[in-house]
Amino acid sequence: MIILLSLILSFNLIYAHKIFKDWMAPPLLLGYGMFAASLMATLYYSEWQMSSMFFISVLILGGGPLLFTIMCKNFNKQGLHSFIKYNIDISKLKNPLIVLNLLAVINIILKIKLYQNAFGSFLNFSELIFAARMDAWSGENTFRFPQIIIWITAISTYFSYISAWLLAYCFITKQKENRIIKLLALIHLFIVSFDGLLYGAKGSMLDPWVRLCVIYMLMRGTLSISKKILTRIIFVSVLFILCFKSLTALLGRDVEGKNNIDMFAVYCGAQIKNFDLYMHGEKIRQDSKLWGANTFNSFYVEQNLKDADNGAFQTIGKYSLGNVYTQYASFHLDFGVLGVIMITILMAIISMFFYKRALLDTKKINIFLLLYSELGYCLLMSFFSSNFTNYIFRIGYLKAVFYICLFTFLTNKYLIKIKS
Repeated sequence: MIILLSLILSFNLIYAHKIFKDWMAPPLLLGYGMFAASLMATLYYSEWQMSSMFFISVLILGGGPLLFTIMCKNFNKQGLHSFIKYNIDISKLKNPLIVLNLLAVINIILKIKLYQNAFGSFLNFSELIFAARMDAWSGENTFRFPQIIIWITAISTYFSYISAWLLAYCFITKQKENRIIKLLALIHLFIVSFDGLLYGAKGSMLDPWVRLCVIYMLMRGTLSISKKILTRIIFVSVLFILCFKSLTALLGRDVEGKNNIDMFAVYCGAQIKNFDLYMHGEKIRQDSKLWGANTFNSFYVEQNLKDADNGAFQTIGKYSLGNVYTQYASFHLDFGVLGVIMITILMAIISMFFYKRALLDTKKINIFLLLYSELGYCLLMSFFSSNFTNYIFRIGYLKAVFYICLFTFLTNKYLIKIKS
């Protein structure tokens, strides 16, 4: 059955590419993650006992992405555009980026110091991160950052969307006078990525780079990928896998007796097995009377209507498969098969709304391109959990949109000039 699932998901990618002819179209972004996870589960066929996989699991995990592709097609596809039509002056961004980088570094130092005060100065970096994550996971939340730290983090995080756009623009135009802007924007993304590690999650570290890729590919306005870019992508991917154990250890997780490949496979593949275990009747969440408690978990937690539920951890033989089950487990648990269909259609409507507007030519920064880049990350991580619905449907998302729009407006209005 797992081989059938991989075939369905590979067909979906081919079909989506034929329709949209855009590597960053919503169906392809969702399809990449699902296919990679399925491929990993196929490679671990014996170790994870994939022979017991239900047909209904294949139907949902394979049919969900395919339905998403079909619905996106029906919501009006649009061809690629070339965004770099205007010669703009971005030199005024130098000083804001310098100040922002210094502020972000100080913010990280203060965070580590606050962790030490709360959990013990005798702990090393990994132990501090793990202690902070366990405090949040337990629901005790005995530690909270001061409001000033939260504000500085928000400013740095939301301005990183601008930094990603600037970096993509510099990569594409290759203008020598923008080298300092390119360096400062790159440093800012590294700082934001490292800041994400302080919360004990790899996803927060990856988020800025996925956004950069989405923005860069859409701004290029072409399907062709040079050998140089492809080589870099492969190199970074291999490096990430080879460093996966070290990265996990840095976050304070137990890595004793584990290797890079097995750990990466669990991170990007075990969700398929976990979903099938759920379909076999495994209890994966606490019972809740709240409507859509799992699909819209972040909203309810944000409003203090429920406690955070980390989900049940699954184990097969010597493999600890984690506690994530793809987005479809949440949809099915809340609403059944019909719910999987309806939420998938809703995701397609929202994704295409932002995607079509992200493709429009603008003289300066296109706000919809920035907003879509974050949705692209959520779509890519659909194999992991219900990132999309938990990101969009909450008050915090409205705040994020406000700040990103504000920074984009200020940058377009005062910091970017169109050259004559």
